[in-house]
Amino acid sequence: MEITSWGGADWDAALRDLLLEKLLIENPEAGDLMADPETRAALITTVEKTKMSLSQKETATARITCCDGSKSKVSVTREEFNEATQPLLNRTIEFTDAMIAMAREKTGVEKIDEFLLVGGSTYMPQVMEMVNSRYKDTLRVEPKLYEPNHAVSKGAALYGNNKAIRDLYEKVLKDLKEKNPDTPTGKLEDEANKKVADEFSLAPETIETAVNTEMITVASKSIGIRVKNKEGKFVCYNLIEKQNEVPCNNTQAFPVSAANAATLPLIVYSNNIVGKQADLDCCLELGKATMELTPGLPAGAPIEVTFALDPEGRLELTARDVTNDKKIVVPFQVEGVLSEEERKKLEEVVADLEMVD
Repeated sequence: MEITSWGGADWDAALRDLLLEKLLIENPEAGDLMADPETRAALITTVEKTKMSLSQKETATARITCCDGSKSKVSVTREEFNEATQPLLNRTIEFTDAMIAMAREKTGVEKIDEFLLVGGSTYMPQVMEMVNSRYKDTLRVEPKLYEPNHAVSKGAALYGNNKAIRDLYEKVLKDLKEKNPDTPTGKLEDEANKKVADEFSLAPETIETAVNTEMITVASKSIGIRVKNKEGKFVCYNLIEKQNEVPCNNTQAFPVSAANAATLPLIVYSNNIVGKQADLDCCLELGKATMELTPGLPAGAPIEVTFALDPEGRLELTARDVTNDKKIVVPFQVEGVLSEEERKKLEEVVADLEMVD
């Protein structure tokens, strides 16, 4: 399943096209506003202001400066804006449905307690109306706005605070157990609670809630390595999939494509695909390295590739030549100018990883 990113900029683009279409009808001599950098920059600001106005009232007027310096007024209604962006709303619902299904599958929990709308685009009435009509009854919970512009940063702050409390509590409890091995665990837990509460100037009940709250960190992107599929096309094989719980690691063996190869390129990508395969044109290259192969390695010899991702987002790639038990831990390096030695290596046989059944 492909999870595509989009947001307010897409609504801006739809409104911009609508305004330009209306402008050219009223003023055919306006010219191509997108061709001139200064005019284009001014138009971006105008579109943003018009979008915000349409969140407050049914009709907004955009004042647009044309290429020749003349100014034109273009009126647009909320209904016209809604119609132009209906495909984006439909995609939003499809995306949300997919996220809810994925969350239920991974957690085994059916009931959703809260539905928060995140991001500035959720201020648009059309978004709230669509979300309410789709989920208010089916989920039996009312979607609500709670400072959408700051929700992500607040969530990160809450996570960091909770983690700090849990880390200190575990350290204090461990120290107490070592010093008081015969004391009942429950009593030590109460004492650890009080010590941490004093440290954070919080009520012991707050500490207890934080300690007993399970916080799950998941991968925000899928991460994979370049391989050849059965048709000989290069694709990204995801060893870590989006929404996998972290820390996590995964190992997969791939056969090398050529006999007697001297080197093996290891190219790592991230993407938004939930699944094992992703086309390279929808991936972002994270880094690459080269593995030196043992001379005489036959075609089809297995190379084990392991991805290990920690909660801080650090990725470690290990590649192991199973035949010779030779492995490397790959650092990600920025591609630079090739040295003369590296140029010569380009003339050697280079293998690729191939997908297995």
